[in-house]
Amino acid sequence: MEKTARALSSSTTASAEDAYHEVAVAAASTDATYQEVTVAAASAEDAYHEVTIAASASAEAAYQEVAVAASSLHEIAISSVQQEVLHAVQPQP
Repeated sequence: MEKTARALSSSTTASAEDAYHEVAVAAASTDATYQEVTVAAASAEDAYHEVTIAASASAEAAYQEVAVAASSLHEIAISSVQQEVLHAVQPQP
């Protein structure tokens, strides 16, 4: 009976130890998965910031190009009007 009790106790202890190790391995796996998800989230956030910065810079550059073009067109229009006025005011030979 004592041998049976020892064997049962030893078996129970081994089984409990195995269960503990399985839980520890599962916890480590869960932690690793959490770390991977955290890294992926950080990577996604970095990518979002890069896209936001690139889009903002691109929009700013486009705005500057449009502003320069508008300024040039304005100058051309003023010059054209000045030429017409001068032509109209100057006596014709």
